[in-house]
Amino acid sequence: MEGGQHAPDYPVPLEVTSADDISNLVNYLEKNYGKLDVLVNNAGIALEWDGKPTDTDKIRRTLEVNLIAPFAITEALVPLLSVSDDARVINHSSQLGSIDTAENLWQYVSAFVTIGYSTSKAGLNMLTQIQSKTLTVKGIAVAAAHPGWVKTDLGTDAAPLEVEEGASTVVGLVTIARDQFPHGQLVNKGVRIPW
Repeated sequence: MEGGQHAPDYPVPLEVTSADDISNLVNYLEKNYGKLDVLVNNAGIALEWDGKPTDTDKIRRTLEVNLIAPFAITEALVPLLSVSDDARVINHSSQLGSIDTAENLWQYVSAFVTIGYSTSKAGLNMLTQIQSKTLTVKGIAVAAAHPGWVKTDLGTDAAPLEVEEGASTVVGLVTIARDQFPHGQLVNKGVRIPW
């Protein structure tokens, strides 16, 4: 905005699978700020952790929120990110989407690795890699964050990490110097996790 004035900060409703909501978000940011410095694709669901059998509907809905929505939102916001001097996209992924983890740590993670959730996060990891290559020419850095097992609605109270601890990886990716940003990597607290 002109003269150093900024629009008031307030939440903008966003159902991540709604094309109308995504369009409204883009319009709001463009009108009030003219650019976007950081996008954190944080929405995620794990429908198969309800104890009931997995079905195609659960897988489809999980992929829609955890993979397709981050793609759609990022694509819609690329023009605003391109205006920033230090644009960053951070996809909230999971170690449960790491094929290396599934292969080598199966005895520890098998209770949590489900077809929909883990496949969606593996896909998000590949999306991160592709975007890190294709968006770099627009000056946009892209990485994926694994927050750990966090006390949230998704992680439940059984999780060992408080929200602040889980957020530390994303905060680190937002604040790290541009030349140290881990382009195209999955990280947890500054440590790279194999894809």
